[in-house]
Amino acid sequence: MAKGKVGQNKKSESVKKPNDKSIKINESINTENKGNENNKQGNFIKKMSGRKMLDTVRTFCASNGKAVAVGIIILFALVMLGMFVHGEILPKHFAASEFKSDVEKESRTISNRSDVHGVFTYGPYISLKKGTYTIGVNYSSNTDIDIQASSGYGTISLARETLPAGKGTHNFILDVDNAIEDNSFELRTFYNGIGTFTLNYITVKSEFPNFAGLLYIFSFFAVAGLCYYLFRSGNRLRIYALIYIGILYTLLFNSLGSSLVGIIISLLLFSAMLFASNYRLERIMSGIRNTSLVTEGLCAVVCSYMIGCIITMSLNKTNINTIEFIRNVDKAGFVLSIALIFNFIMMLRVLFTGKHFVYIVTQLTVIVMAVTLLRHNDRNIYFATGVAAVSGFFTYFLCKDNRLGLENLKLDKRVAFLLVCVGFVCFGSFFAMATCCRYKVYGASTFDFGIFAQMYEYMARTGLPLTTVERNVLMSHFYIHFSPIFYLLLPF
Repeated sequence: MAKGKVGQNKKSESVKKPNDKSIKINESINTENKGNENNKQGNFIKKMSGRKMLDTVRTFCASNGKAVAVGIIILFALVMLGMFVHGEILPKHFAASEFKSDVEKESRTISNRSDVHGVFTYGPYISLKKGTYTIGVNYSSNTDIDIQASSGYGTISLARETLPAGKGTHNFILDVDNAIEDNSFELRTFYNGIGTFTLNYITVKSEFPNFAGLLYIFSFFAVAGLCYYLFRSGNRLRIYALIYIGILYTLLFNSLGSSLVGIIISLLLFSAMLFASNYRLERIMSGIRNTSLVTEGLCAVVCSYMIGCIITMSLNKTNINTIEFIRNVDKAGFVLSIALIFNFIMMLRVLFTGKHFVYIVTQLTVIVMAVTLLRHNDRNIYFATGVAAVSGFFTYFLCKDNRLGLENLKLDKRVAFLLVCVGFVCFGSFFAMATCCRYKVYGASTFDFGIFAQMYEYMARTGLPLTTVERNVLMSHFYIHFSPIFYLLLPF
């Protein structure tokens, strides 16, 4: 009996004892679980640290609202002051690599090239305001070199100077009587086939800086001070308003900061906006709380950009597929239009309208933008497909989650059917009338009106769908498109 019990105990021990593979599997599972727990703990710590940092910033802003507001004002003022100094005080520096050359591709040094007689370097293609400038050319040469300043991409000569043989910087004065706004200002150096010439860099410095930018900065201080006073009841709202005004003022610096009229417009515009906002303060607070700031803000930016593009394409008569179109775009005016339109849309959203306003305006703008692009492009099927795809994406995004509020629109079936019928009749009548007018004035094209007119004439006489227009030989149209249904239309 004792031996039997001992045998049973040994069997139970052998059953309970795990093998090496199960031990390794358990160890790997435990390691993975510990790794997952550590990752979760790490992510939790990161989230908590991010929230803690955000809460710390909010607490600091709430307790030190005045100091933060003053710091924001000073920050944006310094940014605009830096833009003024960079644009008006400091000379524009252009390295030799910024100049193009059809002779020497790698460097801007030419030596004893008897086969070269003419332009050596050209560039940098910039815009210049009206005024007097000092052009500094740093070079080294053992022969005299001519340099020419021009606009209109070389069609209008502004000045011509000779760089004497030597090494160093040669300065000369350039008077710009009319502002060059199409990035067509260039400096060309000419090589006469002998000697060695190296271009190092060129500087362009205004002799009489426009100090209107400082007045623009002072107007920002005035508007920021008004904002600081009007929104004194809430530190958080005052900080948001100052950031908003600072960003807009900075974006509009190059557009409005160079003229007294622009400064007055910006001062009046922002002052009126602040007074209107203060008048509807409760509405603004509820509007901000009920607004999806990120989504609506991005839609407003896209909408403003598209409206700016529509205005630019309507005013610019150049083909949008050419580089001339880009050159003729007023960059500062384009940014100005986007900033003003964005500001206008968001002010209407917060002050007067509901949550669907931005999305509806964006959808309408997408439609107008698509029509404008197709109108300015010459029947390119691939371009039209791309426009349709992008427009469809925007429409899908705006219809998603009932952003347009279409689910709230209850339309009677009879009214809907009537609207569809009226639209179909208007569409058909318009194109029928346009086709008849084109035919009356001999404006109907061979493709496809001429093809089918000739084909039906042959079908009426011979019963065969023949045409000579399609491939310049007498052949059946069914070789191109097999469409027996055309016979059903023959009696008409």
